[in-house]
Amino acid sequence: MVSHYRSNGVLKKLNSLSLRAARPIKPAPIIPIPVATGAAALEATEDAAEEAAEDAFPPALEADEAALEAAEEAREETLDAAEAADDMAELAEELMLDAAELAALDALLIRDSAELERLAAEEESVTVASWLERLATADEETEANDEATEEPALLAEA
Repeated sequence: MVSHYRSNGVLKKLNSLSLRAARPIKPAPIIPIPVATGAAALEATEDAAEEAAEDAFPPALEADEAALEAAEEAREETLDAAEAADDMAELAEELMLDAAELAALDALLIRDSAELERLAAEEESVTVASWLERLATADEETEANDEATEEPALLAEA
């Protein structure tokens, strides 16, 4: 359409006219175009519009694709970060369970150590008591043997 005005010199007229002109600008007369020529012109216009759109849109499409790729990368990074946070939470839970288990084992060890100390003290007291009993028994036996040995010796002397 612009080429039609250019060929008629309308654009040259519009550019050369002053904005303060007193008379109105008359539009160019519409020339009827036969249907066959109009279809060809329409097709040519559509082709030209498609080419112009293709020429105009690739930068916009590339920008959109770049934005989509950046959004996808950000989403993947967010998912990776969320997965890492889940893994860290699981590890922390396992560590807490392990720490609780270690604390329980430590308590059992302390209890068993106290039990062993009590048994050792009890055994020691039993051992001391048995040694005292043995010493007392040995003293009694020694006295009995001494008495038994002294009586025959006294009888033999008498």
